[in-house]
Amino acid sequence: MTKDEIKQRLRESGLRVTIPRLAVMRSIISANRPLSHADVVGILDGDGGDQATIYRCLVAFVNAGILRIASKANGIARYEV
Repeated sequence: MTKDEIKQRLRESGLRVTIPRLAVMRSIISANRPLSHADVVGILDGDGGDQATIYRCLVAFVNAGILRIASKANGIARYEV
């Protein structure tokens, strides 16, 4: 998925396009497995904002129907498109 496609998807879901949201979406889309919040934080290494910003992005994406929680094993949510 290209950057423009991600932007369009965010807008269609009623979300503003921000640098952290783009970074989080790119990390999830490029992964070949569901990622936890900690996985995304590690991949972005500060480029997608702080831990709280990344968490809020993930919650917003789930609420908007862009991402889904693939599993909650051991109480850790893992997200996928």
